[in-house]
Amino acid sequence: MATDTMYLKATEKLLALGVHNTFQEHEEAQFKAQTERLMQTPTGRTLLHQLGYSEQIREMSKTEDIRDEIHQKFHMTLIPKNMDANIHQGRREARADFICCTLSPKNNPVYVDTATQDARKGRRLL
Repeated sequence: MATDTMYLKATEKLLALGVHNTFQEHEEAQFKAQTERLMQTPTGRTLLHQLGYSEQIREMSKTEDIRDEIHQKFHMTLIPKNMDANIHQGRREARADFICCTLSPKNNPVYVDTATQDARKGRRLL
């Protein structure tokens, strides 16, 4: 219960500063960034394994490279900033409607929840 109170207070402070992400979202993003950084080296992967994050290691290594000729066929757009679920509900709904209208005439559109692009390693879908 005390942990929830801490998150609530931290989130209220962030929102007062004009930051539109909750404390939990910042915490999750920071954890993910650190985990991805540690995954880049054998020492980092060993450390994550010793700390009990074996599942994250397996999950993060489930990526496949996409060849350039296939990548050219994809249409990808960045997610706009300021799309907080609580504050920008109208913007989120308009964005979803736009995406559906744009992609509905095409055959079999596929929506991907998470994608990364690393110029050194090629393009990947998670």
